[in-house]
Amino acid sequence: GWTRTAPGVVAIGPYRHTLAERAMAAALSASPAWASHATAALLWGWEVRHGRIELTMGRDRGVKRADVRIHSTARLSVDDVGTVRGVPVTSPARTLLDLAGRTPVAALGASLDDALARRLVTLETLASIIPNQGGARWNRPSQLAELVRQRQEVGTVESPLEARVLRVLMASGLPLPVCQYEVVIGGRRYRLD
Repeated sequence: GWTRTAPGVVAIGPYRHTLAERAMAAALSASPAWASHATAALLWGWEVRHGRIELTMGRDRGVKRADVRIHSTARLSVDDVGTVRGVPVTSPARTLLDLAGRTPVAALGASLDDALARRLVTLETLASIIPNQGGARWNRPSQLAELVRQRQEVGTVESPLEARVLRVLMASGLPLPVCQYEVVIGGRRYRLD
């Protein structure tokens, strides 16, 4: 059998209404479009608040859907997009930028730490693209810029617990440790964590 999943899109075989299936159906119905913002964050494996499926596409496409939040942009390069489990999605760096200013700092920091630990982004890449993102009323990359600056100072974390401890220290105003600090003793390298 088949199931109509979105305007102009049908699924052949079982359709389980998973986030990935709903995002794929929405993206196909508005093609070319990419799952973005909170939808992309969830597809990347980050825990953020989510409502409707969110898509990003080029400006002036005239696509309107009550069940999908459409974001239009004049700037979407090949570096800004990719796929997760076959679903067209904004890149981790672009997704973090899209979340900045609309996601609580703790959730944005947790997403950043996960992306860094999984090597989906680098601090250098984010630091180089954040200055080019200002101007739009909804986009406040300053939150992400501050998180990147903090991670550049203390180093990247390698576990959710380590990230949580770092966030607690930051929120408490305590001095921040240096993460993954390397020392050499007797010619051997060790990491203090």
